[in-house]
Amino acid sequence: MTTRLRRLRIERFRDVTPGTELHFSERWNVVLGRNGTGKTTLLHLISMVLRDDLRALRGEPFAITYDMTLPGGALTVTVENVAQAEPDMRGRGFVATTRVMGREDDGTSWEAVIPEGRPMQIVGEAVEIAPQDPLAAARFFAIGNTRNPTQSSPSSMVFSGGIARDSADRFRIDEGVATFDAIVGVQAPARASVPRRCGVSLLEEIGYISRTFAPPAVGNAMAQGFDPQRPTVEFELGGDPILDRCVRLLGASAITVNAKPLDSDGPQVAGRAFGRFEFYARRGEGRFVHHDRWSFGQQRLFTICWYLSCNPDVVVADELVNGLHWEWIEACVEMIGARQVFVALQNPLLLEHVGIASPEDVRRAFVLCRTSEGEETGAMIWSQPDERVAERFYRAWSTGIQPVHEVLKTEGLW
Repeated sequence: MTTRLRRLRIERFRDVTPGTELHFSERWNVVLGRNGTGKTTLLHLISMVLRDDLRALRGEPFAITYDMTLPGGALTVTVENVAQAEPDMRGRGFVATTRVMGREDDGTSWEAVIPEGRPMQIVGEAVEIAPQDPLAAARFFAIGNTRNPTQSSPSSMVFSGGIARDSADRFRIDEGVATFDAIVGVQAPARASVPRRCGVSLLEEIGYISRTFAPPAVGNAMAQGFDPQRPTVEFELGGDPILDRCVRLLGASAITVNAKPLDSDGPQVAGRAFGRFEFYARRGEGRFVHHDRWSFGQQRLFTICWYLSCNPDVVVADELVNGLHWEWIEACVEMIGARQVFVALQNPLLLEHVGIASPEDVRRAFVLCRTSEGEETGAMIWSQPDERVAERFYRAWSTGIQPVHEVLKTEGLW
């Protein structure tokens, strides 16, 4: 079993209608709606949930609950951030609490509460753990402290590993090149759930010890090419089927990468941190094309491939196919494979690749974003097709007469 976000319920979050509840598909989840109806806001929230990092919301009130399954079990997580009457000693005006309920494949159930600034509690046991941040890696700390490692079952160990694996890389691919800019180290204004930059930390005798939005294959190549006497790390991109295919799709025989040192405030935990990647696509005899000279579409394709190499289970993207030729769109869909996808889009080309096998698939595959009628800046309403609309959609789509985007328009979903 791979990681899947199953359900998201919003009791309070910005201008979203309280009580909004969304149930997600195993595969494609398409967010539709006019500009300004909250499509990117929803993707931002989904990305934060998947990364187990809600710190960007520390200064605003919210209350959400989500369900997710992952290798070894399932979780229900409730996070609340409530305004205080007076700011605390650190000047914070809100108090956060996260409640994590786990159900493991071996039948074990447990519950943990992580309050702001107080010891973490294992419900039903006289156990208190040192204070943890309820908005950062809460579910990771919850399962890590609910079971004695010497008594953990194989199911529990798989469960713990599944929670930790790759969660930090589940950012949002933006609709432009901000994500690409983060990879190459361009300083730019912060964007919601888009990484500020990426990098790998290296130790001479160990290899790579941590990475932030960098594929494992890149970490391995950097570890092999690391020379502590040299100021940069140079290697060829590859060692991963998606990265290898990316090189071919870009029309290059190889891509040489140069990683430069990062400042101390980067993703470094120990050792020396490198990032600010430079890419040189080799074309023909001795001809190299620097990434600054790549087209918008080439930078977008590279970003998607880099992201997929970081994330084996999930994709969160705004306008995924923006700037891509249809052949590249088909290639991206193939590389996405069985991942769970959350995507906002206006381009109808990608819709034809959304698998629909039943009316229930229709209900889960589409999220319609709109605002209150007659209000330009009213409440955001996020909903999914009801049973009647889903049945009509499925019948119309299964005849094959109309493409998916035309059926969506007919049913008022797009």
